[in-house]
Formats: sequence, structure tokens, C-alpha cells
Amino acid sequence: MTKRWQRSEAEQEQQEKERSKIQQAHNKLSDQHSTLQIRWNQLSDNHKEMIVLKDEFKGKVSTLQHRLKDLEAGESAALATEQRKYTDLAKVVAAVKEENKRHGTNQQSLLDRIAALEATISKMTVREKGLLEELEAERNKHLTSVSKLQLNLDDTNTLVKEKNNQ
Repeated sequence: MTKRWQRSEAEQEQQEKERSKIQQAHNKLSDQHSTLQIRWNQLSDNHKEMIVLKDEFKGKVSTLQHRLKDLEAGESAALATEQRKYTDLAKVVAAVKEENKRHGTNQQSLLDRIAALEATISKMTVREKGLLEELEAERNKHLTSVSKLQLNLDDTNTLVKEKNNQ
């Protein structure tokens, strides 16, 4: 019995060691299980948050898409308005350019006519001076002739009076 008992004590000790190892392994596995359970719960919470965030994101994207469509529609209308304004302005600019061109042509034509008239006036002024000089010379000649004629007439009157007196 003692051998058996010793064996059994040795076996018990061996079994105790194995139980202790098994208990340690069990405790370690239990700790790992707890850690994994905590991690699993965290991941589940994160997954739920991600689903909520995804839904919020989808809502925001949808809202932004609607806003973008509204903005694009508004921009299209604004662009069409600006294009009409540009077209109208281009027409006005073309009309003003045409008017300026016509006025420029008319202005040049008028300037040419003014220059021609100034040249004509200059020629007429020279001619007028010449005519005035000629007229003055004729007047002086006429006055001289009239003076001579008057002297002749006076001489003739004097002669006639002398003849009458004689």
C-alpha cells in the first residue's frame, strides 16, 4: 500500500500539477475570451456607429446632391441671363462701333470739306486783296481822271467866260 499510496501521492501530485496547468490555461483562455468579448463588443459598437455615420453621410450626400442640382439649375439660369446680356451688349458695342465708324467717316469727310473750304477762303481772301488793290488803283485813277476833268471843265468854263466877256 505504501507503494501504491506513494504512487498515488505522486500521481496526485502529478494530477495536481496538471490540474494547475489546466486551470492556468483555463484562466488564460478565460482572460483571452473576456478580452475578445470586450473587443467584440467594441467592434459591434463601432460597427453600429459606422452604420449610423453611413446613414448620416448618405443623408448629407443626398442633401448636397439636391443643393448641387439647385445650384446648377440656378447657374444655368444665371448663365443664360449673362449670355443674353453679353449678346445684347455685343449688339450695342457693334452698333456703337458702326456709329463711330460712320461718324469717323463723316468726320473725316467733314474735315476734308473744311480743309477744302479753308483753302477756298484763303484763295478768295488773296483774290479779294488783289481786287481791293485793283479797285483802289481804279478809284485813284478815276479820281485823278475826275480831277483832270474838273480842271479841264474849270479851264473850259474860264475860257467860255473869257470869250463871253470878250
